[in-house]
Amino acid sequence: MSKLSIKYFPVGGGLCMGDGKGHDSKKMELIRRILDQDTSATTELIDYVIVGESGSKDSDAGKQLAVYLSQEENWIPEADGNDFRYEAIMGDITMQVTAYDRAPDEYMSAVPEGAHSARFVEINHFNSANGYRKSFGFMYYATKESEVISAALFSKAIVTRVWAGIRALYTYVMNWMTEGQFAPVNQEQAEEIDGNANQEAIDVLEEGGEEVEDFGVALDEAAAELAGAVDLVAIGTVLGTIVFVGILLIGMILLVAIFYLVHVIWKVLGVRYLVINMCQDLSFHLKALHLDNVDEDKKAFPGILKDGAKNNTLPSTSKVRFADDAGGFHPTVPVVHYAVFQMLNNKKFLEGLGVLLELQDVNDVGESHGTDVFAKYEVHAAEDNEQAVVEDLNLHTPEQEYNDIGEQKRFVQLKTRDGLTLTQATQALGGEKSGIYDVVWIVQDGSL
Repeated sequence: MSKLSIKYFPVGGGLCMGDGKGHDSKKMELIRRILDQDTSATTELIDYVIVGESGSKDSDAGKQLAVYLSQEENWIPEADGNDFRYEAIMGDITMQVTAYDRAPDEYMSAVPEGAHSARFVEINHFNSANGYRKSFGFMYYATKESEVISAALFSKAIVTRVWAGIRALYTYVMNWMTEGQFAPVNQEQAEEIDGNANQEAIDVLEEGGEEVEDFGVALDEAAAELAGAVDLVAIGTVLGTIVFVGILLIGMILLVAIFYLVHVIWKVLGVRYLVINMCQDLSFHLKALHLDNVDEDKKAFPGILKDGAKNNTLPSTSKVRFADDAGGFHPTVPVVHYAVFQMLNNKKFLEGLGVLLELQDVNDVGESHGTDVFAKYEVHAAEDNEQAVVEDLNLHTPEQEYNDIGEQKRFVQLKTRDGLTLTQATQALGGEKSGIYDVVWIVQDGSL
């Protein structure tokens, strides 16, 4: 009877900035548009990063891809020693979910002492036609109280769990694209996805001859939730029932007042934030110095911003973090590392939300170099949003600095004393029907 207590934490992701043929990739084209003050490109870039090439919900190719990747029969299982992979190929596009029994040292060092069976699970997305390459992943490990099973079987079980979550994610993307069902994933739905993924892993273990008595998978307390990746794509509000009940109870005479209450005073507001490191030699730790009315519930708050998070490093463009044998992913073009996350407002009665972020320059062992930069974005409930990028905190506390800086502009840029360029753009300062605002913060050193 096997008893397995498994934990995981996310690891860094990256995007190739060229197509391998000397041309900019689609991602780099969007970044250059933003740097040229085309703020409308922020939403397209964030959609592209989160959803992949499907990007726009109006893309027929994107709809076909989402449908294809949501179907189990389109994924081919492959075993290679103690490694295990599921792969789906649709034309020029390849998706891979791979579990490796080895991992980069920087990930292994984050696994607690006494744990065993550590696996690096990597999700790769390639397009051979246009050079699109995206990668991110998770580290899984069994706690020291867990029983040891065969390495190959453990790999297959863990990668099956992640693969099941990926299929569920593309089901949500498919519904959004084909039916317009772009609703938030609530806690109950997230737990259902998690439970189904766990059961698929248990089935693999039992098919391999392990009778499973106890099987639990939990997020490492310093890392982000897997459900958060789904929440990034599933954005929306659920106020319909409130409006309907209100009309029935109060009567049609108050319809205008209720509409005003729901849509003007009571607002679900949020930010989708994309942070990009385009520096050749500088790596950064991402931190949230101040949170303003941000929902910090464990199911809503992005793990990358939690204190002690292990996945908050954005390496330089010269530091490629991907496995070589997953499609030969050691590109000859720069790889830009990024962080993408979503925040929602906590109190919704006439209140927005905001954040003051810090990128702390660190070397390979996490020691600070002192080149720290900062960005603010604040969503207002009843006036235009504001944002800022700065290189110094001039006031005593992060909260004071947050309250003191900010301009009501869709594009802000700053040249620092150290030769960096800080750029931040948003698609709108107000009026978004969804209540969600997209923000892209880019740090450059002139190398790209």
